Amino acid sequence: MIMFKHNYSILLVDDENCARKLIEDRINKMPYVTIAASLPNGFSAQKFLYEHVVDIVLTDIKMPLMDGLELAAFMQEFIPSCPKILISGHEEFKYAQKAIQYGVKDYLLKPLELRQVVDVRG
Repeated sequence: MIMFKHNYSILLVDDENCARKLIEDRINKMPYVTIAASLPNGFSAQKFLYEHVVDIVLTDIKMPLMDGLELAAFMQEFIPSCPKILISGHEEFKYAQKAIQYGVKDYLLKPLELRQVVDVRG
């Protein structure tokens, strides 16, 4: 089991309910980690981030209303110190390039291996 050294809150953003629930269930089994919120799109996440502080944002790329890249751009401007991890079922270089411009810490492909998230706060 993955162990963090401190308590971390994660904002999970994914429009696919099944994927979000699976990731949420796996994160909830990790000690010292809590899900601050589990939201279906970047617009909801942006509203949440105006009122809450989280340690990590784990977001899908392709979503309605506001996608993960738009959310990353918002975060880069307003909360650049918060690590952003993009997750996707698509291995497309153009997404990875854009992610770098927005200070994304990592770009992970689904199905997600949560041990890939462990060192993100590094």
